[in-house]
Order: sequence, then C-alpha cells, then structure tokens
Amino acid sequence: DWSSDVCSSDLVEDVRTFDNADLGVYIDSSSPNAVVRRVVSFGTTSSSATDQNYDVYVEGANALVEYGQFYKVGGRSGYGFVAGGGASGLIYRNNLSYNNGTGVSISSPQFTVYGNEARGNETGMALNDTADADRSEAYSNLVTENTTGFSVYERMIIRNNTISLNASWGVYGQNTGTQSIVRDNLIILNGNGVR
Repeated sequence: DWSSDVCSSDLVEDVRTFDNADLGVYIDSSSPNAVVRRVVSFGTTSSSATDQNYDVYVEGANALVEYGQFYKVGGRSGYGFVAGGGASGLIYRNNLSYNNGTGVSISSPQFTVYGNEARGNETGMALNDTADADRSEAYSNLVTENTTGFSVYERMIIRNNTISLNASWGVYGQNTGTQSIVRDNLIILNGNGVR
C-alpha cells in the first residue's frame, strides 16, 4: 500500500511518503522498538508545501531502520534521515540517502550505522553519540560525492568505510576532544582527507 501521509506507528513497512510540507515518517519517543523497513520517502524542493524537510525522523528507543531510500527531487535541502533525543539503541542499516542537505543525521546514545550509502548530499552523515558510555559505530558504509562525507561530533568509531569523491572533507571532526576514532577506512579522492 502506497501512501503520501505522515505515519507514526511501531511498524512502518513498504510505504512511500512524498511531497509533504514537513515530515514523511515520524516515530515519536512513545514508540520504542519501532521498525521502519523498505520505506521510500522524498520531497520536491520547488515549494515549501512539498519539500518534506524530514523524510524519516525517529525519536523512539531501539528502532530498526532498514532498506529505505530517502532523498530530495530538485535542489539539496532538508534531511533524509534524522534520529535524535531518545533514539538510543538505533540500528540504521542498508539504506540509501541522496540529494539532501544532510543525508543521515543522528544525535543520540549508543547507535549503529552500517551497510548504507550516502551520496550527493551537502553532508553525507552527521553523527554524534550523546552518552558518556561506549562509543557508537559507523562501519561498512559508502559515503561519496557529498560536499562533506562524515561530519563527526562526539564519541564515534568510524571504521571500514569507503569515503570518496567528497568535495570538501572525507571526515570532518566538528569539535576538539571529540573522543572519536577514525580507523581502517578507504579515504580517497576527496578535497581533504581527515580533520
């Protein structure tokens, strides 16, 4: 069943959301253990009524987001995927995010990002672990043809990724003393490698 409505549920599967003003799919903090699977979500940037600022936005704990496509038609703007606040324990895997302002933006405790492709965005992935416990991880991702590949904030492990053809930076550390680790990546043909 294909839809163009905003969804808030514990299971969002095989859904298409597009050209909404603000949100395509929203999982709020009262929905732990949600699954977002095979969702195609996009906005058309020619009008604020259809640009869909957030294709998928998750705030519930222990969510699984997989096999989705999140993008903009027209210019780069808004967000493909966002997780924030209480989205601890998130698993974000095997998704494609392209032609957004930010392809993937996660700022929450203890998450894992793997097997994804982020391409053609202003920022491919902006990642921040907000807890003082173990670091979150991003691995086995293809981050390519963005302005900035990875924008890394606090307590991250960025490993075993292919980071290529990003115009400005492959990996850009946003803060000094971020307690992040960048290792075992292929970082090639970017404007700059790692900062």
